[in-house]
Amino acid sequence: MAGKTTKRAPGQPLTAAEKREMRRRRARRRAVLRVVVLVALCAVLVLLWQNWDSLAPGKLLNRFQDMIGSSTGSYPVDLSGVSVRRLDRSQNYSVLLTDSHLIYLNSDGAEVNRHVCSYSTALLRTAGRYVLVAEQGGRRLQLSTRSAVVTELTVDQDIITVALNERGQMAVLTHGLQGYAVQVKVYDRNGKLLYTRSRNHAVTEVALSRDGSQMALLSVESVDGTLNTLLDVFSLETADTGALCSYTAQDTLLYRMEYMDGHWLVAFSEDSVVMLDTADGLATVYKPQGLRVLGYAVSEETLALALRPYGDTGDGEVQVVSKTGEPSCSVAFTGTFRHLAEENGQYVLLTDAYAQRIAAAGAAGTAQVGSDGQQVVLDGDRAVVLGLNRLVAFELE
Repeated sequence: MAGKTTKRAPGQPLTAAEKREMRRRRARRRAVLRVVVLVALCAVLVLLWQNWDSLAPGKLLNRFQDMIGSSTGSYPVDLSGVSVRRLDRSQNYSVLLTDSHLIYLNSDGAEVNRHVCSYSTALLRTAGRYVLVAEQGGRRLQLSTRSAVVTELTVDQDIITVALNERGQMAVLTHGLQGYAVQVKVYDRNGKLLYTRSRNHAVTEVALSRDGSQMALLSVESVDGTLNTLLDVFSLETADTGALCSYTAQDTLLYRMEYMDGHWLVAFSEDSVVMLDTADGLATVYKPQGLRVLGYAVSEETLALALRPYGDTGDGEVQVVSKTGEPSCSVAFTGTFRHLAEENGQYVLLTDAYAQRIAAAGAAGTAQVGSDGQQVVLDGDRAVVLGLNRLVAFELE
């Protein structure tokens, strides 16, 4: 009868049916255990992937070394006798490029590492955890992180300019070979060549998209006495050699460009900004009337422009604009403009009198600084200002 339980005498052997049932039960338990282990492993892998920037072994080692080294220095940092060429940010570190070294400083102002780099005319590019230093007019490049020099390259021709993205990919624009005016090569972070293109145009600038799928070139041409700038975008993921999209700025000299998010590209002239959606090739031109662009900074979603009326030498304003050309806010400033920088979607303005943080909603903190400030970066709630012979951090209140 179903549900009947039969008592077994001690020492009585199992029947064949009972043995089969026990095997089925053990098999089910093993299957359930395997599923549980697999789900747990997948959850761990997902957590590791989501938090890799914080949990990567090299970065944990960096944090440990920072804790040890944080007591060895603090702001202000004395730079007497040191020739500093650039101040920038790389992840959580302030980066100083001198005539002999690339120096990393933590938030306390303590030096946590330095790499030898003695290029006579150096270009500095930062993206995520990567820092690229290139010898403009020479042939050497050095890609590094806080931990180590990742790769060093020597190219065939003299370097005009370079670009870098968050993957550590490098675009190197050089003088051309075999009759071409210029040549551009794209390398991965280990120095492996990924892409090559030669052009007869006078190319002045190169940019890489943040995801590594696109490369853009700025070039100039003269047509009937009019100077035009050509902006061409190429795919790095297909074998198609034609441009994905192009834009011509007539009677305008565009001198710099940067990618915002995956497919938005911005290029700057003296009095306007071209915002190109490379997904559909449509461009928006933002032109503040009667104002000259003194400086700019770019984030993934917005850009900031330091502007001043033509003919004036003093006061001006900073406008924050979306990638579609819509103004977000405008913040007036007084004094002489010195520098504008971006960090995590916020901006910091430096004049000869003060530093000011600017968010999408407007001004968000100010600090009085010395008149010798040359460059600035934003480190949390502080403006780190490079002066003539020292580096100083100011709380933005």
